Amino acid sequence: MRLFIEQLITKKEVGFWFLFFLLNSLLFLPWYLMDMENTQFFPVSYLIEGSLYDRLKSIFNRYNYDIFRLSLDFFLLTISAYLLSKWFSKSIRSLMIFFIVLYLLLLFYQLYSSFFQQIYSVTPLFFNDFTLLKNGYQIFISSFSFNTFLLCIATVLLIGGIVITLKLMLGYITQLKFGIISWGFVVVFIVMGAMSFYRYKKIVMPNFGFQMISKLIVDNIQSSFQTMEAVNNMNFQRLEDYNKSIEFDLRVKPNIYVLFIESYGRICLDNKELRTEYYQWMDSMQIRLKDENWSVASALSEAPVKGGGSWVSYTSFTLGYSLKNRGVFRTFLEDEKIKKYNHFFRWLRNKGYKNYRLTSLVEPKNFSIPWDTYSAFYSVDQWIRFSDLDFQGKLVGAGPAPPDQYSLNYAYELIKEDNQKPFTLFFITKNSHNPFVSPTNIAEDWSSLNLKSNTGQKGESIFTKPSMDNYKNSIKYELRTVEDFIIKNGTNDDLFLIIGDHQPPVLTSRNAGFETPFHIISKDKELIHSFTAYGFKQALIPSVDIEPLKHEGFYSIFLREMKRHYGKDSTNLPPYLPNGINLDAK
Repeated sequence: MRLFIEQLITKKEVGFWFLFFLLNSLLFLPWYLMDMENTQFFPVSYLIEGSLYDRLKSIFNRYNYDIFRLSLDFFLLTISAYLLSKWFSKSIRSLMIFFIVLYLLLLFYQLYSSFFQQIYSVTPLFFNDFTLLKNGYQIFISSFSFNTFLLCIATVLLIGGIVITLKLMLGYITQLKFGIISWGFVVVFIVMGAMSFYRYKKIVMPNFGFQMISKLIVDNIQSSFQTMEAVNNMNFQRLEDYNKSIEFDLRVKPNIYVLFIESYGRICLDNKELRTEYYQWMDSMQIRLKDENWSVASALSEAPVKGGGSWVSYTSFTLGYSLKNRGVFRTFLEDEKIKKYNHFFRWLRNKGYKNYRLTSLVEPKNFSIPWDTYSAFYSVDQWIRFSDLDFQGKLVGAGPAPPDQYSLNYAYELIKEDNQKPFTLFFITKNSHNPFVSPTNIAEDWSSLNLKSNTGQKGESIFTKPSMDNYKNSIKYELRTVEDFIIKNGTNDDLFLIIGDHQPPVLTSRNAGFETPFHIISKDKELIHSFTAYGFKQALIPSVDIEPLKHEGFYSIFLREMKRHYGKDSTNLPPYLPNGINLDAK
Protein backbone atom coordinates (compact mmCIF):
# COMPACT_ATOMS: atom_id res chain seq x y z
CA MET A 1 0.00 0.00 0.00
CA ARG A 2 2.80 2.41 0.92
CA LEU A 3 4.59 1.68 -2.34
CA PHE A 4 1.35 2.23 -4.25
CA ILE A 5 0.79 5.64 -2.59
CA GLU A 6 4.41 6.68 -3.28
CA GLN A 7 3.87 5.83 -6.93
CA LEU A 8 0.74 7.97 -7.04
CA ILE A 9 2.15 10.92 -5.04
CA THR A 10 5.86 11.75 -5.30
CA LYS A 11 7.85 14.07 -3.03
CA LYS A 12 8.60 16.34 -5.99
CA GLU A 13 4.92 16.61 -6.74
CA VAL A 14 4.11 17.52 -3.14
CA GLY A 15 6.97 20.03 -3.09
CA PHE A 16 5.82 21.57 -6.36
CA TRP A 17 2.22 22.09 -5.23
CA PHE A 18 3.33 23.39 -1.83
CA LEU A 19 5.38 26.09 -3.54
CA PHE A 20 2.54 26.78 -5.98
CA PHE A 21 0.04 27.43 -3.19
CA LEU A 22 2.59 29.50 -1.25
CA LEU A 23 3.26 31.78 -4.23
CA ASN A 24 -0.42 31.85 -5.19
CA SER A 25 -1.42 32.98 -1.68
CA LEU A 26 1.26 35.68 -1.74
CA LEU A 27 -0.57 37.34 -4.65
CA PHE A 28 -3.56 37.98 -2.36
CA LEU A 29 -1.55 39.04 0.69
CA PRO A 30 -1.65 42.79 -0.20
CA TRP A 31 -5.45 42.84 -0.08
CA TYR A 32 -5.42 41.05 3.25
CA LEU A 33 -2.83 43.42 4.76
CA MET A 34 -4.75 46.49 3.58
CA ASP A 35 -7.94 45.24 5.26
CA MET A 36 -6.60 43.26 8.24
CA GLU A 37 -8.92 44.89 10.76
CA ASN A 38 -12.01 43.75 8.87
CA THR A 39 -10.74 40.42 7.54
CA GLN A 40 -10.47 36.95 9.07
CA PHE A 41 -7.20 35.27 8.17
CA PHE A 42 -8.91 31.86 8.04
CA PRO A 43 -12.45 32.37 6.64
CA VAL A 44 -13.79 29.48 8.71
CA SER A 45 -17.03 31.21 9.72
CA TYR A 46 -18.02 31.54 6.06
CA LEU A 47 -17.81 27.77 5.67
CA ILE A 48 -19.57 26.71 8.88
CA GLU A 49 -22.20 29.43 9.42
CA GLY A 50 -25.37 30.20 7.47
CA SER A 51 -27.36 28.13 5.03
CA LEU A 52 -25.77 25.50 2.82
CA TYR A 53 -26.19 27.84 -0.15
CA ASP A 54 -24.36 30.68 1.66
CA ARG A 55 -21.53 28.36 2.67
CA LEU A 56 -21.07 27.06 -0.85
CA LYS A 57 -21.33 30.58 -2.26
CA SER A 58 -18.50 31.76 0.03
CA ILE A 59 -16.12 29.46 -1.83
CA PHE A 60 -16.68 31.57 -4.94
CA ASN A 61 -17.54 35.00 -3.54
CA ARG A 62 -16.82 36.44 -0.09
CA TYR A 63 -16.07 39.97 1.12
CA ASN A 64 -13.27 38.75 3.33
CA TYR A 65 -9.97 39.54 1.69
CA ASP A 66 -8.13 36.42 2.85
CA ILE A 67 -5.30 34.76 0.96
CA PHE A 68 -7.13 31.47 0.30
CA ARG A 69 -8.09 32.17 -3.30
CA LEU A 70 -6.82 31.05 -6.68
CA SER A 71 -5.17 33.24 -9.28
CA LEU A 72 -6.34 31.66 -12.51
CA ASP A 73 -3.63 33.45 -14.46
CA PHE A 74 -0.90 32.10 -12.15
CA PHE A 75 -2.44 28.64 -12.51
CA LEU A 76 -2.51 28.88 -16.32
CA LEU A 77 0.99 30.34 -16.33
CA THR A 78 2.22 27.39 -14.26
CA ILE A 79 0.53 24.79 -16.48
CA SER A 80 1.95 26.53 -19.55
CA ALA A 81 5.42 26.47 -18.00
CA TYR A 82 5.02 22.74 -17.31
CA LEU A 83 4.05 21.99 -20.92
CA LEU A 84 6.71 24.26 -22.41
CA SER A 85 9.41 22.70 -20.23
CA LYS A 86 8.58 19.33 -21.80
CA TRP A 87 8.55 20.67 -25.37
CA PHE A 88 11.42 23.18 -25.13
CA SER A 89 13.64 21.80 -22.38
CA LYS A 90 16.72 23.58 -23.79
CA SER A 91 15.08 26.99 -23.39
CA ILE A 92 14.26 26.58 -19.70
CA ARG A 93 16.43 29.58 -18.68
CA SER A 94 14.51 31.98 -20.93
CA LEU A 95 11.28 30.41 -19.73
CA MET A 96 12.31 30.97 -16.12
CA ILE A 97 13.01 34.68 -16.66
CA PHE A 98 9.68 35.15 -18.47
CA PHE A 99 7.81 33.29 -15.72
CA ILE A 100 9.42 35.35 -12.92
CA VAL A 101 8.74 38.68 -14.68
CA LEU A 102 5.07 37.84 -15.21
CA TYR A 103 4.63 36.70 -11.62
CA LEU A 104 6.21 39.88 -10.23
CA LEU A 105 3.99 41.94 -12.53
CA LEU A 106 0.91 40.25 -11.04
CA LEU A 107 2.20 40.82 -7.50
CA PHE A 108 3.06 44.50 -8.05
CA TYR A 109 -0.33 45.13 -9.61
CA GLN A 110 -2.02 43.59 -6.57
CA LEU A 111 0.01 45.91 -4.32
CA TYR A 112 -0.96 48.95 -6.37
CA SER A 113 -4.59 47.90 -6.82
CA SER A 114 -5.25 47.09 -3.15
CA PHE A 115 -3.64 50.34 -1.99
CA PHE A 116 -5.73 52.60 -4.21
CA GLN A 117 -8.93 50.64 -3.67
CA GLN A 118 -8.65 50.51 0.11
CA ILE A 119 -7.14 53.96 0.78
CA TYR A 120 -8.83 56.09 -1.89
CA SER A 121 -11.91 53.90 -2.48
CA VAL A 122 -11.57 54.32 -6.23
CA THR A 123 -11.02 51.85 -9.03
CA PRO A 124 -7.31 51.96 -9.87
CA LEU A 125 -6.57 53.59 -13.21
CA PHE A 126 -3.03 54.16 -14.50
CA PHE A 127 -4.03 57.39 -16.24
CA ASN A 128 -5.44 58.80 -13.01
CA ASP A 129 -2.86 57.44 -10.60
CA PHE A 130 0.34 58.31 -12.43
CA THR A 131 0.80 61.65 -10.65
CA LEU A 132 0.24 60.19 -7.19
CA LEU A 133 2.60 57.30 -7.88
CA LYS A 134 5.28 59.63 -9.22
CA ASN A 135 4.96 62.10 -6.35
CA GLY A 136 4.95 59.29 -3.81
CA TYR A 137 8.14 57.91 -5.28
CA GLN A 138 9.80 61.35 -5.31
CA ILE A 139 8.83 62.04 -1.70
CA PHE A 140 10.05 58.59 -0.65
CA ILE A 141 13.43 59.12 -2.31
CA SER A 142 13.87 62.74 -1.23
CA SER A 143 13.05 61.99 2.44
CA PHE A 144 15.33 58.96 2.57
CA SER A 145 16.11 57.92 6.14
CA PHE A 146 17.37 54.91 8.06
CA ASN A 147 13.82 53.55 8.27
CA THR A 148 13.26 53.89 4.54
CA PHE A 149 16.67 52.30 3.97
CA LEU A 150 15.56 49.32 6.04
CA LEU A 151 12.32 49.18 4.08
CA CYS A 152 14.27 49.09 0.82
CA ILE A 153 16.51 46.31 2.15
CA ALA A 154 13.45 44.33 3.29
CA THR A 155 11.84 44.82 -0.14
CA VAL A 156 14.96 43.61 -1.95
CA LEU A 157 15.19 40.58 0.35
CA LEU A 158 11.50 39.81 -0.18
CA ILE A 159 11.80 40.01 -3.96
CA GLY A 160 14.98 37.90 -3.77
CA GLY A 161 13.14 35.30 -1.71
CA ILE A 162 10.26 35.26 -4.19
CA VAL A 163 12.66 34.82 -7.13
CA ILE A 164 14.45 31.94 -5.38
CA THR A 165 11.12 30.27 -4.59
CA LEU A 166 9.96 30.68 -8.20
CA LYS A 167 13.20 29.16 -9.47
CA LEU A 168 12.80 26.27 -7.05
CA MET A 169 9.24 25.68 -8.24
CA LEU A 170 10.34 25.80 -11.89
CA GLY A 171 13.07 23.33 -11.03
CA TYR A 172 10.41 20.94 -9.82
CA ILE A 173 8.44 21.54 -13.03
CA THR A 174 11.24 20.28 -15.25
CA GLN A 175 11.30 16.96 -13.37
CA LEU A 176 7.61 16.70 -12.58
CA LYS A 177 5.35 13.91 -13.72
CA PHE A 178 1.68 14.52 -13.11
CA GLY A 179 0.22 12.06 -10.68
CA ILE A 180 -3.21 11.73 -9.13
CA ILE A 181 -2.75 14.78 -6.90
CA SER A 182 -1.74 17.00 -9.82
CA TRP A 183 -4.53 15.85 -12.10
CA GLY A 184 -6.95 16.24 -9.20
CA PHE A 185 -5.94 19.88 -8.64
CA VAL A 186 -6.09 20.65 -12.37
CA VAL A 187 -9.60 19.22 -12.73
CA VAL A 188 -10.87 21.00 -9.58
CA PHE A 189 -9.37 24.37 -10.62
CA ILE A 190 -10.78 24.18 -14.13
CA VAL A 191 -14.25 23.10 -12.99
CA MET A 192 -14.46 25.59 -10.10
CA GLY A 193 -13.09 28.44 -12.20
CA ALA A 194 -15.58 27.69 -14.95
CA MET A 195 -18.44 27.55 -12.44
CA SER A 196 -17.41 30.92 -11.00
CA PHE A 197 -17.25 32.52 -14.43
CA TYR A 198 -20.60 30.97 -15.45
CA ARG A 199 -22.26 32.26 -12.28
CA TYR A 200 -20.81 35.79 -12.16
CA LYS A 201 -19.79 36.40 -15.79
CA LYS A 202 -16.63 38.00 -14.38
CA ILE A 203 -13.22 36.83 -13.18
CA VAL A 204 -11.73 40.09 -11.95
CA MET A 205 -13.43 41.00 -8.67
CA PRO A 206 -11.13 41.01 -5.59
CA ASN A 207 -13.81 39.28 -3.53
CA PHE A 208 -13.96 36.28 -5.91
CA GLY A 209 -12.40 32.98 -4.88
CA PHE A 210 -11.24 32.40 -8.47
CA GLN A 211 -10.00 35.45 -10.30
CA MET A 212 -7.87 36.64 -13.20
CA ILE A 213 -5.48 39.40 -12.14
CA SER A 214 -4.11 39.86 -15.66
CA LYS A 215 -7.62 40.76 -16.84
CA LEU A 216 -7.57 43.64 -14.33
CA ILE A 217 -4.32 44.90 -15.83
CA VAL A 218 -5.71 44.72 -19.38
CA ASP A 219 -8.94 46.46 -18.29
CA ASN A 220 -6.91 49.17 -16.54
CA ILE A 221 -4.89 49.87 -19.67
CA GLN A 222 -7.99 49.96 -21.88
CA SER A 223 -9.86 52.24 -19.45
CA SER A 224 -6.85 54.55 -19.21
CA PHE A 225 -6.83 55.06 -22.98
CA GLN A 226 -10.60 55.62 -22.99
CA THR A 227 -10.30 58.15 -20.16
CA MET A 228 -7.45 59.92 -21.92
CA GLU A 229 -9.61 60.25 -25.01
CA ALA A 230 -12.54 61.56 -22.96
CA VAL A 231 -10.30 64.15 -21.28
CA ASN A 232 -8.90 65.30 -24.61
CA ASN A 233 -12.47 65.77 -25.87
CA MET A 234 -13.77 67.75 -22.87
CA ASN A 235 -16.10 70.62 -23.69
CA PHE A 236 -14.11 73.64 -22.49
CA GLN A 237 -16.56 76.02 -24.18
CA ARG A 238 -18.72 75.58 -21.10
CA LEU A 239 -16.03 77.28 -19.03
CA GLU A 240 -16.28 80.38 -21.19
CA ASP A 241 -20.07 80.35 -20.92
CA TYR A 242 -19.86 79.93 -17.15
CA ASN A 243 -17.40 82.83 -16.89
CA LYS A 244 -20.03 85.10 -18.41
CA SER A 245 -22.74 83.93 -15.98
CA ILE A 246 -20.64 84.72 -12.90
CA GLU A 247 -19.49 88.17 -13.86
CA PHE A 248 -20.72 90.81 -11.38
CA ASP A 249 -19.27 93.53 -9.17
CA LEU A 250 -19.01 93.52 -5.38
CA ARG A 251 -19.81 96.41 -3.06
CA VAL A 252 -18.52 94.51 0.01
CA LYS A 253 -15.36 92.38 -0.06
CA PRO A 254 -14.79 90.32 3.09
CA ASN A 255 -11.40 88.75 3.69
CA ILE A 256 -11.75 85.03 3.07
CA TYR A 257 -9.92 82.22 4.87
CA VAL A 258 -10.13 78.81 3.21
CA LEU A 259 -8.87 76.32 5.81
CA PHE A 260 -8.89 72.66 4.83
CA ILE A 261 -8.43 70.41 7.85
CA GLU A 262 -6.44 67.35 6.82
CA SER A 263 -8.29 64.03 7.39
CA TYR A 264 -11.27 65.74 9.06
CA GLY A 265 -14.02 63.33 8.07
CA ARG A 266 -17.52 62.19 8.90
CA ILE A 267 -15.94 59.52 11.09
CA CYS A 268 -16.08 62.13 13.89
CA LEU A 269 -19.88 61.87 13.77
CA ASP A 270 -20.17 58.13 13.20
CA ASN A 271 -17.45 56.51 15.28
CA LYS A 272 -18.42 55.64 18.87
CA GLU A 273 -14.93 56.39 20.16
CA LEU A 274 -15.03 59.90 18.70
CA ARG A 275 -18.64 61.05 18.64
CA THR A 276 -19.19 61.99 22.31
CA GLU A 277 -16.02 64.03 22.65
CA TYR A 278 -16.48 65.60 19.20
CA TYR A 279 -19.92 66.86 20.18
CA GLN A 280 -18.45 68.31 23.38
CA TRP A 281 -15.67 70.13 21.50
CA MET A 282 -18.06 71.60 18.98
CA ASP A 283 -20.61 72.67 21.58
CA SER A 284 -17.86 74.41 23.52
CA MET A 285 -16.47 76.04 20.39
CA GLN A 286 -19.91 77.25 19.32
CA ILE A 287 -20.52 78.87 22.73
CA ARG A 288 -17.20 80.72 22.58
CA LEU A 289 -17.83 81.90 19.03
CA LYS A 290 -21.37 83.01 19.87
CA ASP A 291 -20.06 85.02 22.81
CA GLU A 292 -17.90 86.92 20.32
CA ASN A 293 -20.87 87.47 17.96
CA TRP A 294 -19.84 84.90 15.37
CA SER A 295 -22.54 83.04 13.45
CA VAL A 296 -21.97 79.54 12.13
CA ALA A 297 -23.43 77.15 9.57
CA SER A 298 -22.38 73.56 8.94
CA ALA A 299 -23.12 70.72 6.56
CA LEU A 300 -21.64 67.48 5.37
CA SER A 301 -19.97 67.70 1.97
CA GLU A 302 -19.01 64.76 -0.21
CA ALA A 303 -15.32 64.82 -1.05
CA PRO A 304 -14.12 63.32 -4.36
CA VAL A 305 -11.68 61.05 -2.49
CA LYS A 306 -12.01 59.01 0.66
CA GLY A 307 -8.74 58.47 2.50
CA GLY A 308 -6.04 60.44 0.71
CA GLY A 309 -5.24 62.72 -2.20
CA SER A 310 -5.89 66.05 -0.48
CA TRP A 311 -5.02 67.99 -3.63
CA VAL A 312 -7.86 66.22 -5.47
CA SER A 313 -10.26 67.43 -2.80
CA TYR A 314 -9.26 71.08 -2.51
CA THR A 315 -8.74 71.42 -6.26
CA SER A 316 -12.28 70.15 -6.88
CA PHE A 317 -13.49 72.78 -4.41
CA THR A 318 -11.43 75.45 -6.18
CA LEU A 319 -12.55 74.60 -9.71
CA GLY A 320 -16.16 73.76 -8.98
CA TYR A 321 -15.44 70.59 -10.94
CA SER A 322 -15.00 67.07 -9.59
CA LEU A 323 -11.48 65.72 -10.07
CA LYS A 324 -12.56 62.20 -9.16
CA ASN A 325 -11.01 61.46 -12.51
CA ARG A 326 -7.61 62.51 -11.17
CA GLY A 327 -5.83 62.19 -14.50
CA VAL A 328 -7.63 65.31 -15.71
CA PHE A 329 -5.52 67.37 -13.29
CA ARG A 330 -2.44 66.96 -15.48
CA THR A 331 -4.44 68.18 -18.47
CA PHE A 332 -5.84 71.14 -16.56
CA LEU A 333 -2.49 72.17 -15.13
CA GLU A 334 -1.07 73.35 -18.45
CA ASP A 335 -4.20 74.01 -20.49
CA GLU A 336 -4.57 77.61 -21.67
CA LYS A 337 -8.36 77.46 -21.49
CA ILE A 338 -8.21 76.57 -17.80
CA LYS A 339 -5.93 79.55 -17.18
CA LYS A 340 -8.74 81.78 -18.44
CA TYR A 341 -11.40 80.08 -16.33
CA ASN A 342 -12.51 82.10 -13.32
CA HIS A 343 -12.36 79.45 -10.62
CA PHE A 344 -12.78 80.35 -6.94
CA PHE A 345 -9.45 82.10 -6.38
CA ARG A 346 -9.06 83.57 -9.87
CA TRP A 347 -12.55 85.07 -9.63
CA LEU A 348 -11.62 86.68 -6.31
CA ARG A 349 -8.33 87.95 -7.71
CA ASN A 350 -10.27 89.62 -10.53
CA LYS A 351 -12.36 91.36 -7.85
CA GLY A 352 -9.28 92.90 -6.27
CA TYR A 353 -8.28 90.19 -3.78
CA LYS A 354 -4.69 89.19 -3.13
CA ASN A 355 -4.41 85.42 -2.80
CA TYR A 356 -2.00 84.09 -0.18
CA ARG A 357 -1.26 80.40 0.11
CA LEU A 358 0.42 78.92 3.17
CA THR A 359 2.37 75.68 2.87
CA SER A 360 4.36 74.94 6.00
CA LEU A 361 5.92 71.56 5.20
CA VAL A 362 9.68 71.29 5.31
CA GLU A 363 10.46 71.01 1.62
CA PRO A 364 12.19 67.72 0.77
CA LYS A 365 15.68 67.97 -0.66
CA ASN A 366 16.12 67.12 -4.33
CA PHE A 367 12.35 67.40 -4.85
CA SER A 368 11.48 69.94 -7.49
CA ILE A 369 8.18 71.73 -6.94
CA PRO A 370 6.87 73.74 -9.93
CA TRP A 371 5.86 76.80 -7.92
CA ASP A 372 5.28 78.99 -10.97
CA THR A 373 3.02 76.39 -12.58
CA TYR A 374 0.96 76.02 -9.40
CA SER A 375 0.81 79.80 -8.94
CA ALA A 376 -0.66 80.21 -12.40
CA PHE A 377 -3.10 77.33 -11.96
CA TYR A 378 -4.40 78.24 -8.49
CA SER A 379 -4.03 82.03 -8.92
CA VAL A 380 -1.60 82.36 -6.04
CA ASP A 381 -0.20 85.87 -5.66
CA GLN A 382 2.13 85.08 -2.77
CA TRP A 383 3.30 81.79 -1.28
CA ILE A 384 4.12 81.62 2.40
CA ARG A 385 6.46 78.66 2.62
CA PHE A 386 8.37 77.00 5.45
CA SER A 387 11.43 79.10 4.64
CA ASP A 388 9.31 82.25 5.22
CA LEU A 389 8.15 81.20 8.69
CA ASP A 390 11.45 81.76 10.51
CA PHE A 391 10.77 78.67 12.60
CA GLN A 392 13.46 77.30 14.92
CA GLY A 393 11.25 75.22 17.22
CA LYS A 394 10.39 71.56 17.24
CA LEU A 395 8.82 70.13 14.09
CA VAL A 396 5.91 67.73 14.44
CA GLY A 397 3.99 65.11 12.49
CA ALA A 398 4.43 63.66 9.04
CA GLY A 399 6.25 66.01 6.77
CA PRO A 400 7.34 67.32 9.23
CA ALA A 401 6.06 70.87 9.83
CA PRO A 402 5.81 73.50 12.58
CA PRO A 403 2.73 73.41 14.82
CA ASP A 404 -0.20 74.66 12.73
CA GLN A 405 -1.02 77.24 15.38
CA TYR A 406 2.35 78.85 14.76
CA SER A 407 2.16 78.64 10.96
CA LEU A 408 -1.32 80.12 10.71
CA ASN A 409 -0.59 83.01 13.07
CA TYR A 410 2.78 83.79 11.51
CA ALA A 411 1.20 83.89 8.06
CA TYR A 412 -1.44 86.27 9.39
CA GLU A 413 1.27 88.59 10.73
CA LEU A 414 2.95 88.63 7.31
CA ILE A 415 -0.35 89.52 5.65
CA LYS A 416 -0.92 92.34 8.15
CA GLU A 417 2.50 93.74 7.28
CA ASP A 418 1.41 93.87 3.64
CA ASN A 419 -1.57 95.97 4.70
CA GLN A 420 -3.51 94.25 1.92
CA LYS A 421 -7.31 94.18 1.87
CA PRO A 422 -9.22 92.30 0.70
CA PHE A 423 -7.24 89.05 0.76
CA THR A 424 -7.68 85.31 0.80
CA LEU A 425 -5.57 82.87 2.79
CA PHE A 426 -5.59 79.21 1.82
CA PHE A 427 -4.07 76.62 4.15
CA ILE A 428 -4.42 72.87 4.43
CA THR A 429 -3.40 71.84 7.93
CA LYS A 430 -0.37 69.64 8.40
CA ASN A 431 -0.49 68.32 11.97
CA SER A 432 -3.57 66.17 11.37
CA HIS A 433 -1.92 64.20 8.58
CA ASN A 434 -1.60 60.45 8.97
CA PRO A 435 -0.21 59.04 11.32
CA PHE A 436 -1.72 61.90 13.38
CA VAL A 437 1.20 62.90 15.58
CA SER A 438 0.41 66.45 16.62
CA PRO A 439 0.73 68.90 19.51
CA THR A 440 -1.80 68.29 22.25
CA ASN A 441 -2.33 71.82 23.57
CA ILE A 442 -2.84 75.32 22.23
CA ALA A 443 -0.17 77.75 23.41
CA GLU A 444 -1.28 80.95 25.10
CA ASP A 445 1.27 82.78 22.99
CA TRP A 446 1.75 81.18 19.60
CA SER A 447 5.20 82.77 19.16
CA SER A 448 6.47 80.79 22.15
CA LEU A 449 6.35 77.70 19.93
CA ASN A 450 9.40 79.05 18.11
CA LEU A 451 11.73 78.40 21.06
CA LYS A 452 14.22 75.61 20.49
CA SER A 453 13.55 74.36 24.01
CA ASN A 454 9.79 74.05 23.59
CA THR A 455 8.30 70.62 24.17
CA GLY A 456 6.53 68.79 21.40
CA GLN A 457 6.47 65.58 19.49
CA LYS A 458 8.95 64.54 16.87
CA GLY A 459 8.13 63.93 13.22
CA GLU A 460 6.83 60.51 12.30
CA SER A 461 6.95 58.47 9.14
CA ILE A 462 3.77 58.19 7.08
CA PHE A 463 4.37 54.42 7.26
CA THR A 464 3.61 54.41 10.99
CA LYS A 465 0.26 52.80 11.70
CA PRO A 466 -2.17 55.42 13.06
CA SER A 467 -4.26 55.03 16.19
CA MET A 468 -7.75 56.32 16.89
CA ASP A 469 -6.52 58.16 19.99
CA ASN A 470 -3.89 60.02 18.00
CA TYR A 471 -6.45 60.90 15.35
CA LYS A 472 -8.85 62.23 17.98
CA ASN A 473 -6.12 64.38 19.51
CA SER A 474 -5.04 65.72 16.12
CA ILE A 475 -8.52 66.77 15.03
CA LYS A 476 -9.19 68.32 18.42
CA TYR A 477 -5.94 70.26 18.13
CA GLU A 478 -6.81 71.54 14.65
CA LEU A 479 -10.30 72.65 15.69
CA ARG A 480 -8.88 74.37 18.78
CA THR A 481 -6.28 76.07 16.58
CA VAL A 482 -8.98 77.42 14.27
CA GLU A 483 -11.15 78.50 17.20
CA ASP A 484 -8.26 80.29 18.90
CA PHE A 485 -7.27 82.02 15.68
CA ILE A 486 -10.78 83.24 14.88
CA ILE A 487 -11.46 84.60 18.35
CA LYS A 488 -8.10 86.38 18.65
CA ASN A 489 -7.71 87.64 15.07
CA GLY A 490 -11.08 87.55 13.35
CA THR A 491 -12.85 90.80 12.44
CA ASN A 492 -16.23 91.89 11.12
CA ASP A 493 -14.69 91.82 7.65
CA ASP A 494 -13.76 88.13 7.72
CA LEU A 495 -15.38 85.01 6.30
CA PHE A 496 -14.04 81.59 7.29
CA LEU A 497 -14.60 78.41 5.25
CA ILE A 498 -13.42 75.36 7.22
CA ILE A 499 -13.56 72.08 5.30
CA GLY A 500 -12.45 68.50 5.75
CA ASP A 501 -10.47 67.26 2.78
CA HIS A 502 -11.27 63.56 3.20
CA GLN A 503 -11.82 60.81 5.74
CA PRO A 504 -8.76 59.55 7.66
CA PRO A 505 -6.88 56.75 5.88
CA VAL A 506 -6.65 53.27 7.43
CA LEU A 507 -9.00 54.17 10.32
CA THR A 508 -12.05 54.60 8.07
CA SER A 509 -14.09 51.46 7.54
CA ARG A 510 -14.61 49.94 4.12
CA ASN A 511 -18.30 50.91 4.01
CA ALA A 512 -17.90 54.47 5.26
CA GLY A 513 -18.91 57.35 3.02
CA PHE A 514 -16.91 60.19 1.48
CA GLU A 515 -18.50 63.01 3.49
CA THR A 516 -16.56 65.58 5.53
CA PRO A 517 -17.73 68.44 7.77
CA PHE A 518 -17.94 71.89 6.18
CA HIS A 519 -18.25 74.98 8.42
CA ILE A 520 -18.91 78.59 7.46
CA ILE A 521 -18.21 81.26 10.10
CA SER A 522 -18.91 84.99 9.85
CA LYS A 523 -20.33 87.87 11.89
CA ASP A 524 -22.82 88.52 9.09
CA LYS A 525 -25.88 86.67 10.41
CA GLU A 526 -27.92 87.16 7.25
CA LEU A 527 -25.16 85.68 5.10
CA ILE A 528 -24.84 82.65 7.36
CA HIS A 529 -28.60 82.10 7.42
CA SER A 530 -28.76 82.11 3.60
CA PHE A 531 -26.69 78.91 3.42
CA THR A 532 -29.48 76.94 5.11
CA ALA A 533 -31.24 76.88 1.73
CA TYR A 534 -28.52 74.47 0.51
CA GLY A 535 -28.56 72.06 3.43
CA PHE A 536 -26.44 73.91 5.98
CA LYS A 537 -27.52 73.89 9.61
CA GLN A 538 -26.96 76.94 11.82
CA ALA A 539 -24.70 75.07 14.21
CA LEU A 540 -21.17 73.69 14.25
CA ILE A 541 -22.32 70.07 14.28
CA PRO A 542 -23.61 69.17 10.80
CA SER A 543 -26.77 67.12 10.40
CA VAL A 544 -26.39 63.53 9.24
CA ASP A 545 -30.02 63.47 8.11
CA ILE A 546 -29.72 66.15 5.41
CA GLU A 547 -28.50 65.24 1.94
CA PRO A 548 -24.81 66.24 1.79
CA LEU A 549 -23.60 68.79 -0.72
CA LYS A 550 -20.44 68.22 -2.75
CA HIS A 551 -17.06 69.91 -2.64
CA GLU A 552 -17.33 70.80 -6.32
CA GLY A 553 -20.84 72.17 -5.83
CA PHE A 554 -19.95 74.81 -3.23
CA TYR A 555 -18.38 77.27 -5.67
CA SER A 556 -21.75 77.95 -7.30
CA ILE A 557 -23.34 78.38 -3.84
CA PHE A 558 -20.61 80.83 -2.85
CA LEU A 559 -21.09 82.95 -5.97
CA ARG A 560 -24.85 83.08 -5.55
CA GLU A 561 -24.64 84.26 -1.95
CA MET A 562 -21.81 86.70 -2.62
CA LYS A 563 -23.98 88.36 -5.25
CA ARG A 564 -27.13 88.20 -3.15
CA HIS A 565 -25.51 89.81 -0.09
CA TYR A 566 -22.49 91.74 -1.35
CA GLY A 567 -23.14 92.36 -5.04
CA LYS A 568 -23.89 95.78 -6.44
CA ASP A 569 -26.83 94.10 -8.16
CA SER A 570 -28.50 91.19 -6.35
CA THR A 571 -30.74 90.08 -9.21
CA ASN A 572 -30.11 87.31 -11.75
CA LEU A 573 -28.09 85.09 -9.46
CA PRO A 574 -25.54 82.72 -11.04
CA PRO A 575 -26.81 79.16 -11.61
CA TYR A 576 -26.71 76.64 -8.80
CA LEU A 577 -24.62 73.63 -9.85
CA PRO A 578 -24.83 71.05 -7.03
CA ASN A 579 -22.64 68.61 -9.00
CA GLY A 580 -20.23 71.25 -10.23
CA ILE A 581 -19.71 72.32 -13.82
CA ASN A 582 -20.18 69.59 -16.43
CA LEU A 583 -17.40 69.35 -19.02
CA ASP A 584 -18.40 66.08 -20.69
CA ALA A 585 -18.11 66.16 -24.47
CA LYS A 586 -21.85 65.57 -24.98
